[in-house]
Amino acid sequence: MLAQAKLKIADAQTLLANGADRERVDAAGELSLLARQRDVLQQRLAEIDRRPDAPETVYQWLKEELFNLRLGIESWIAHG
Repeated sequence: MLAQAKLKIADAQTLLANGADRERVDAAGELSLLARQRDVLQQRLAEIDRRPDAPETVYQWLKEELFNLRLGIESWIAHG
């Protein structure tokens, strides 16, 4: 997911630098959303790295699902 976010950030930066006016506006909004998602992903990876041997629990699974849902909703809102 992090690699995908970084790739999308690079694409949006290219559009921001070289796109038509409307593309540049869209790219600026996309960059803001993607930067937030990238930061959340990096925080989550750091959290996992701090406890790599933690047992899976229902609570942890729910936390992961809510995290994924939040990212999906943000993306849907940004593109809706």
